Order: sequence, then structure tokens, then C-alpha cells
Amino acid sequence: MERCLKKRKSPDDAMGAASTATATRGVAHQLSIFGYSGRVKRARPGDSITSATFRCAGHDWAIRYYPAGRDVQDKDQGLVSVVLMLLSRGGGGGGGEQVSGTYTLDVNGDGEEAPERHDIRVVPGGVTCWGHTMESKIVPVKDDRVTVTFALELCKDNGSSSGTTDATAAEPTGGGGVAVPPPNMSEHLVQFLESKQGADVTFHVEDREFPAHKLLLAMRSPVFRAGFFGSMKEAATRAVRILDMKADAFDAVLRFLYTDATPPDVDCLLDGSAAAAEDKAKLAANVRDLLAAADRFGLERMRLMCEKALCDAMDAENAVAALRLADQHHCQKLKAFCIDYMASSPAVLKDVMATDAFLELKESCPSLIADLLQQLATKGVL
Repeated sequence: MERCLKKRKSPDDAMGAASTATATRGVAHQLSIFGYSGRVKRARPGDSITSATFRCAGHDWAIRYYPAGRDVQDKDQGLVSVVLMLLSRGGGGGGGEQVSGTYTLDVNGDGEEAPERHDIRVVPGGVTCWGHTMESKIVPVKDDRVTVTFALELCKDNGSSSGTTDATAAEPTGGGGVAVPPPNMSEHLVQFLESKQGADVTFHVEDREFPAHKLLLAMRSPVFRAGFFGSMKEAATRAVRILDMKADAFDAVLRFLYTDATPPDVDCLLDGSAAAAEDKAKLAANVRDLLAAADRFGLERMRLMCEKALCDAMDAENAVAALRLADQHHCQKLKAFCIDYMASSPAVLKDVMATDAFLELKESCPSLIADLLQQLATKGVL
């Protein structure tokens, strides 16, 4: 069973691929999910597992797997979703590059039967993801692992704004026909994390355990570096208890440390994947947890990702929570954005003031109310 997700027709789609194209570029990219049964049990509708970013025909792509479906309806029907995501932003694909071609999807295939080939076209304002669903009970699981492979064969249309070669994509032409695949170190690192091979420390967070590798954590986080290779007591220990943090937030921290990829909840909040207001509220709360966790372990890039997502998803319901978080973790740009948003118009201010969170803010954080009043006076809203 399969279906297209989030497809939007564009005038270019209706006209068809009339323009000629440059040489075809081929890339096969995999997402391997270890410990699959456990990931499925913990998954909620909309939770996703995202591959490392890869590049083909001048665009950035990623694979996203939803073990509990993209929404409650999928979960109720026992469906999982697999999506090829176009990550290049701006102009329907970054830089106005128009490409077309085909792709195949294979889930733990044995190679005996050729997978079905699907058409794909990237044009400004066009489709940004290509999705398929299948019943969870028929997903082929091998050794508690699922491997998803998307194989793309794309070419740039001659009518696109750029005819430059894509140096980072696999090129089947030239060099004796040898195709060099894109970098995939992050995939190997996350496989190392999920296989638990060589793990020399185990974190205990809530009721879950997270085996990891001290050296890699120390390379990526100044907090872990001080803990494992400084004078702190964790230097010789093989077990660390993490308090005052949700297990899902720590899991996201670990995966960021191993992959440097945007956490799935941050991605979903940025691309507007939330299907309903309650889904958006839950995503925003998750991202606030991630920001606090990133700040705790000194992960500046992850913290800024979270700040950007919270700014992009700002509304009357989450503005106060974001403001309090920004104040607690000294996120000055996020704090300024929250106050500017609340003071942007009388209507917005009225909606914010009607929330329970604002009433609590007046009681517990008078200094933030003073900052808001100052901005309101500056803008002449009062």
C-alpha cells in the first residue's frame, strides 16, 4: 500500500518535462534503523527517524521514517510512512535548480526483485517530499533492523538557472565511469551508537539506559569532555545518572552528537508537519526540552537550531513558554523575538494575555513583564 504525501501541483507539473536535461546523476542513500522493535514501541504519531543529509543534482535530501505513521489516522490503521525529503530551501529547491528523473524505494530488500521506479521532478513551488506508506505488520525486519534505501537518478533541466556541476553528488560520467558516493560517516557513527559495540559508559535517564562512547561525546561536548577527561568523578565511571531531563530529550542529544543532524522534532516544527494545533503544541514543548538539554551540554549549534524553530513556530499559545525558557537559558535573540512578537499588535497581545501561561508569568516573572511593557511603549502599542 502506498500513497503520495504533501504533494502540491505546480504549473510546471501540469506542463510536463518539456525541457532537455544535462547528464544524469545517480545516488543511493540508506537509513538503517537498529533496535527497531524498541523504536516502534516508543514511537508516537509524527515521530520520525531521519537519515544524514545527502546531495544529488544540486539539492540536499534526506530520508525520514515514521514508525507510528505521520498522524493519528496512520497509527490507528497500523501504517508506517517512508518519505524522501527535499531539504534545499528557497525557490522550491534552493537556487532555482530544476531537476527531474526517477527514484526507487527498497525496504530491507534482498535484491531478487527490482523495486518499482517512480517519477520525480523538482521545480520552484513544487513538491518537496515523496512518501509511501505500508502496513507495519508487513515491514520486513531483519535482526531487529530495518534498512531503507532510496536510489535517485536525476538530471538538471537545461532551462534551470544553473548549469554548474554538483561536485558532491555521485557522478557516473567521466573518470572511467567510476561513481563516488557521498560522505556517510554520520550513518556509520549512529550505527555504532545503536549497535552498542565498544560502548564504555551507560547513561541512566528516567527508566531508560543509553550506552555510548566517551571519546566521541568528549569530542563534541565541552561538558562531557570535562566530565570524562577532567578531574570530575565521571572520569573513571561506567554509569552516569542524568537527572532533571526527559529520556527522549537525552536520546535526541546523543543522536545529535553522533550525527550532527537536525533533531526530527526541530525539523517537523520548521517544516510545519504538525497536523493540528495540539500536535504543534507538543512539538514546541519537545523542542523547548531539546533547547534546555543542548544548553546543559554546551551544544551551541543544536541550541541555535531549537531557537530558530521556536521563533518560526511562534504563536499566542507558546510565546510565553518560549520567553521563560529564553530568559532561563540566556538566549537573547529568542527572548527579543518573543517580546517583539507579543508587542507586534494589539490583537496578538490580547491573545497572549488570555493564556494561563501569561497569568503565571505576571506572578512569577515581573522583570519579563517590565521588558514587555517597555517594548509596548516603544512601539506605541499601549
